[in-house]
Amino acid sequence: MSAIELIDQTLRISGLPGIDNFPTDGRLDCCPPFETGHFLDGFAQPDKKFHFRADWRAIGPEHARLPPYPDHVAVIDEDHPEQPFRLVAAPSRSFLNSSFNNTPSSVAREGRPTALVHPDVLAGIGVRDGDRLRIGNRRGSLVVHARGFDGLQKRVVIVEGLWPNHAFEEGIGINLLTSADPGLPRGGAVFHDTSVWLSPT
Repeated sequence: MSAIELIDQTLRISGLPGIDNFPTDGRLDCCPPFETGHFLDGFAQPDKKFHFRADWRAIGPEHARLPPYPDHVAVIDEDHPEQPFRLVAAPSRSFLNSSFNNTPSSVAREGRPTALVHPDVLAGIGVRDGDRLRIGNRRGSLVVHARGFDGLQKRVVIVEGLWPNHAFEEGIGINLLTSADPGLPRGGAVFHDTSVWLSPT
């Protein structure tokens, strides 16, 4: 399939004009009619009314844990004195995703699993730049090397990369610290919702 054929098929599947019928100036006005865009003809509900009350039961099996009306829901991995830091386990620039996380060039650029921590925090726990650092929570703990970085909030720790388990000193990776609980109400990953503690090794 050529690039043009792929574009044509995508347009048609999306209910849009194909290549042959596409406007010659290359632009397609997808804005809904004024009445629809301003909800003058109602909302996308059988009764056409706006519903403040969410029908969580129709969306997912964990509906009972969510409030019926818009409200704050305390379901995150809250930080507390024993786990005061928020962990961000984001891909590094060299590891786009798990398909590219173990190439020789990517590993050479990234070096090793490293925790980016504000320099004031490192000083406060007696850890220097490049030292080994233990990071953990109620799920377990692992060792990484510390790198001082003042471009983040003091309560945030970033461990970049998608390192395989064998790249970590103790043979288990950063996912040890992240939750496998499904997000409410219908599932989904919550791996950016993690609180941790830090200590020198």
